[in-house]
Amino acid sequence: MTTFAYNVGQLVTVNDTNYPFNGCPAIVLTSFTYPSGEPCYTVAIASDKAVPMVALPRGMGWFFLQSKLLPYSPGSTLRNKRPSRRTTLTPSATTIAAHLQREGTITGVEAAAMFKTRQLPGRISELRRAGWDIASHFDSDTSPTQQRYVRYHLVKAPARQVAT
Repeated sequence: MTTFAYNVGQLVTVNDTNYPFNGCPAIVLTSFTYPSGEPCYTVAIASDKAVPMVALPRGMGWFFLQSKLLPYSPGSTLRNKRPSRRTTLTPSATTIAAHLQREGTITGVEAAAMFKTRQLPGRISELRRAGWDIASHFDSDTSPTQQRYVRYHLVKAPARQVAT
């Protein structure tokens, strides 16, 4: 019979130096026995580079053998977020930045129609991390359905601006 060291819902720490999330906290989603007989777990990793814990359906996540996990201790010096390796904006974010400099505002529908950008909130977050001051507010259209959407406004661009 397999003895499991961790319970579903328990916080653990990834302890696998060959894995990019080594040292990151994770939460146990499921436990099962690996074909070799070793206890194995499905975990959701709490890192900005992995699928967010709340977005994972039950039973989906990263698989780790019990030997690759450690108990989580709140006082430990865990790396909750990996430093970003990106030093420049993605081409999509650069396009959005140039549009904001020209027009001042943009919505998700406008970004999708004009630039084929389907992840506008992600590009806005990228610009904000790069020093752009961008405000957002909910608005609704004038149709009978009154559909709501977010409009982003450029408040202030960083000192080094994107060429238009």
